[in-house]
Amino acid sequence: MRLPFLEASMSNPRSTAQVAGHPIHPMLIPFPIACFVLTLISDLAFWKTSNDFWANASLWLLGIGLVMAALAAAMGLIDVLGDVQIRNLSDAWLHAGGNVLAVIIELYNWYSRYQHGSAAIIPTGLVLALIVVLILLFTGWKGWEMVYRHRVGVTEIITDGLAAVSSVGSDGLIGPSLKAADLPRGDNDLRSLV
Repeated sequence: MRLPFLEASMSNPRSTAQVAGHPIHPMLIPFPIACFVLTLISDLAFWKTSNDFWANASLWLLGIGLVMAALAAAMGLIDVLGDVQIRNLSDAWLHAGGNVLAVIIELYNWYSRYQHGSAAIIPTGLVLALIVVLILLFTGWKGWEMVYRHRVGVTEIITDGLAAVSSVGSDGLIGPSLKAADLPRGDNDLRSLV
C-alpha cells in the first residue's frame, strides 16, 4: 500500500520490500542476530557445564536463526534489486557480503552439530559462533551506516513546505540536499538545530 503524502519528492534510497511505508528487512534482522548471539552464549554455557541442554539450545537457536536470516536476506535482496541507489552503495555490498558469510558459517555450524551432536561444539562450534558474532558487529555497523548516513528507506515527510526531520547532520544538511540555512525563518525554524 502506497501512501503518497509520505512520499515527498525524496532522493533517499527507497526500500521496496515494505508494509505501509515500513521497510521489512529491519523488522526481521533482530531475530537472526539474537539467535546467533544466544548460540555463542549457550555454547559458552555448554563449555562450562557440559550440560546437553545447552547443546540442544544451540542447535535450535542456529536453526531458527538460519530460517529468519533467510527471510531477512530475501527482503534485503528485494531492496537492493529495487533501487539503483542502494546497489551503488559500497556499504550495502559489505553489509550483504558479510551477512552471507555469517550465514554460510552458521549453516556449516548447524550441520556439524546435527551430524556430530555436542562433540561439534568444543572448540569448533564455539569458535565459529564467536567469529559470526564478530562479523555481525561489522555488518550491523554497515547496516546502520546505510540508514543513518545514506538514509536508505528513510522517508522525509513534508508539512507546510518544510521537511519534518529528527536531526540535522554536522554538515548542516537536512536529509540529502536541503541546507538548514535555506529554510525560511518562522515558528518552525529548524536552523536552530544546526
